[in-house]
Amino acid sequence: MMDRINSLREELQDRVAALQDALTNTDIRASIIKQINDIVRPIVQDTASSDAVQNALSRLSEFSQNVLTPMLDNYVSHDAAESLSKSVKDLVVTVNKYKGPAKTGTLVKRKKKMTGVVYNVKADEAVSFSSTVVQPQLKKSADVLIKVATVGLNHGDHAKADKHIPLINNVNGKLVGTEFSGIIENLGWLKGDHVHMFPFAIGDKVFGVTDGAMGEYISCSAENIFWAPAKMPYEVAAALPVCGTAAYRSLKDNGMSAGYNVAVIGAAGALGNLVVQMAASMGAESVVGIAAEEHAEAVESIGATTFLDYKTQNIEDALEDGSLDIVVDCYSKPDSEEKYEEKIKPKLKATGKYVALNANPIDQARKFVSEKIGYNVQRSGFDAQQGKLNRNDLALLASWWEEEKIRPLIDRVYGFNEEGVRDAFRSLKGGHSQGKIVVRVKDML
Repeated sequence: MMDRINSLREELQDRVAALQDALTNTDIRASIIKQINDIVRPIVQDTASSDAVQNALSRLSEFSQNVLTPMLDNYVSHDAAESLSKSVKDLVVTVNKYKGPAKTGTLVKRKKKMTGVVYNVKADEAVSFSSTVVQPQLKKSADVLIKVATVGLNHGDHAKADKHIPLINNVNGKLVGTEFSGIIENLGWLKGDHVHMFPFAIGDKVFGVTDGAMGEYISCSAENIFWAPAKMPYEVAAALPVCGTAAYRSLKDNGMSAGYNVAVIGAAGALGNLVVQMAASMGAESVVGIAAEEHAEAVESIGATTFLDYKTQNIEDALEDGSLDIVVDCYSKPDSEEKYEEKIKPKLKATGKYVALNANPIDQARKFVSEKIGYNVQRSGFDAQQGKLNRNDLALLASWWEEEKIRPLIDRVYGFNEEGVRDAFRSLKGGHSQGKIVVRVKDML
């Protein structure tokens, strides 16, 4: 049987080569041949695993039957396209017989399992380490399948468990995590008779966001990822998407420009640390970093021109009224005892903005409505920043990292095992980490 498969592989290669010769339109040729080769490669490699062959055959069969034949009618003879389709069909049938019981001409689809971290509100730290998570599949032509290297944790990841309501907002069993780094394993394919042209390729190193990132594999939209610089460590790449976007948008969306005076509350944390660096890189005249005294040297080393210890110094006395253009509050939460907005808002200029990264639900709702209707209905001089991600922001973050304008602060990298995950979430819940908490899912070369 394997001799027959190998023979068909060679036949398929010959027919693909003949089809390449028949294509004369340069654009169509480049588009189709690239995608054929991406699929055929695992079939014709001697070391290809049976799973790789199975997956490639399924995709090639769909491509040949639904797209290739009708598309090529205008460019090559119908016989050339039919010849390739026949080779594909023969190979599919043969492999199915070799793999086991299946209907002729179809492929058996098995749900693959993987290891991941899921919500479990009854477990320690409300999460469980599981080896029976269903591996995600590509559902749309614009999706990418990514082998995950690292995942960055955010306070929102733990907060989801607190919002668990059975039958209404059930988070149990859902993958944890939002931001990640990894390698593209596979690309979304074809819908109807259109070829989706990806800017990405299999093997690309990327970083981005998705809902449920802490598994060995994730499937997400190509719109939510960007290339990670070759020299950027995977741990760093996973620490940038959420905090980096929120930090940048807290400044950019509120008119940040050279010569501004900026204050950052919570300047030593993963988010505040980036706000300080970005404000300095964007030309701020002064950057006031507000944090605990033990972080003074670190905060000043990344661009703060003034440091204030919130524990021992009276911030109201230390800052002049009407002196600040933007205040970015990375520390306060709706239930915080300390109300920094009341203290610091008088220090803003008449056109200044107080930016809250953890605003109360009412202010968040106002922000949501403002974005939907295109008209600002937020409180005067206030912005409930939500840091919505887009690919352009990821591109900017990658560029700034390469130019050494930003360096995300990482508290610790934890292992991808029961103990490591439990410790990571315990540290996250404690709220006293200095920088981003990262989980290394898989070592990548």
